[in-house]
Amino acid sequence: MSYKSSIGKAVANILANQGFKLWVLIFLFSLIALRLITIFYYPKTDIISIAWSLTIALFCVGYLWIAELRDRHRLERINRELTITKDILKESELDAIMALILSQEAKDHYSYGHTSRVTKYSVELAKELRLPEHIVDTIERAAKLHDIGKIGIKDSILFYEGRLSEKDYEVIKTHPVKSVNILEPLKFLQEEKGMILHHHERYDGKGYPQGLKKDQIPLGARIIAIADSFDAMSSDRVYRKQLSKQAVIKELQDNSGTQFDPHLAKVFLSIINRFYD
Repeated sequence: MSYKSSIGKAVANILANQGFKLWVLIFLFSLIALRLITIFYYPKTDIISIAWSLTIALFCVGYLWIAELRDRHRLERINRELTITKDILKESELDAIMALILSQEAKDHYSYGHTSRVTKYSVELAKELRLPEHIVDTIERAAKLHDIGKIGIKDSILFYEGRLSEKDYEVIKTHPVKSVNILEPLKFLQEEKGMILHHHERYDGKGYPQGLKKDQIPLGARIIAIADSFDAMSSDRVYRKQLSKQAVIKELQDNSGTQFDPHLAKVFLSIINRFYD
């Protein structure tokens, strides 16, 4: 049975049960009213004995109590199934987006695997900071989607073999905003969008797109910024070969407090050996 039909059947049962409970309540109140009228107008006539009245009343109350527990259980099950369905839909949407990102990376062997590596480095750093699991999960999703905006940039600019002109570089710098625009329909990615939008901000405020600095930049964005830069330095690029481990470490140290959050850079440097074979 599908989630949809299961949920629909459970809801129908609850609605039917609610209607029956209403009739039981009407009957119970009618019984009480009849008993009171009998006592008031016919005190010497015992139309319905006290024993029978109590028995029927207790039976009605017992039924209502059991029915309420059953409905509560059904509602809890419906909520669980809705949550599962919602999570499945989210994962399906993310999988579809990831397929677009991977197809974009496949066009250029220099950038192939960039997204998965940045995600790995971001998650490792987040875990080393002992961030709560739900925040680590949010950072992971943001890292996976951080460059989706590059889909909206012409391949002639994105894969240009050489140093970009200032005009073309300005086009490249629009990709964080383009990423957020692409993800706008997905309302469940609100925190991720902030991390994606600001992953090219700098700790000293000289980054883009808004020139935020220090704690104005979301923590997830500061984490992804380090992971993104590390992957760029430690991978071959069309305009240069990958940097040596010593050169990468020096770049991270030299740019700590300017491009990168100094605390995050220090923690990342403490775990950098994990990322080298």
